[in-house]
Amino acid sequence: MPDVGTSQLAVSTPNADAMGVSPALESLAAYIIQAQAAWDQKDGATVNDLLQAFWTAKAQLDPGTASTYQNDIVKLDAYSHRILGFEYMWAISLADPADIPSILALEVDQFNQSVQEFSAAGLSQQAADDSMILAQAQNWAAQDTANWVDTSYLASVKTVISNDIQKAGSLISSATSGILGAIPVSWWIYGAVALGGLLWWRSKK
Repeated sequence: MPDVGTSQLAVSTPNADAMGVSPALESLAAYIIQAQAAWDQKDGATVNDLLQAFWTAKAQLDPGTASTYQNDIVKLDAYSHRILGFEYMWAISLADPADIPSILALEVDQFNQSVQEFSAAGLSQQAADDSMILAQAQNWAAQDTANWVDTSYLASVKTVISNDIQKAGSLISSATSGILGAIPVSWWIYGAVALGGLLWWRSKK
């Protein structure tokens, strides 16, 4: 029988390739890609399940793999926190005023983590984008609870959220260049509107 040689089958790693990480992390990258797809559908329950599965799988990685690909793992983890941060942001737009402060605290925590990890992974644009979001969320979190029952202030905040969620588009499509640079501009423009509304409201008290 003639020698036909050794078959070389290419390993498909579309998720790792899309995220710009090692093919060895294909299964982890798949959770992030799928979480993005669920986010696009505003399916919060599925987003949460996929991210929890990602964190569980990350914790169970072989120590050698975790050490070898540490930077890529930090990068994926940063995206996981960005997605969950946006999930909390979306929740604020739908929440009762009394629930907003507690949701804001969760959003701040997620973007704190994403900023730190994007910075650690050398993704300066993503870190800068998320820093702007974090600053706005921290500003809101510092407001008096009574502000959230003011309809004009609440409406201005929801305008910010709606605008930036729309402009952000895919939260992971820019594994190299951030989320289109759209967030910093709109957050500060609409943030100024929200602050103006708050100052007007207080002047009437």
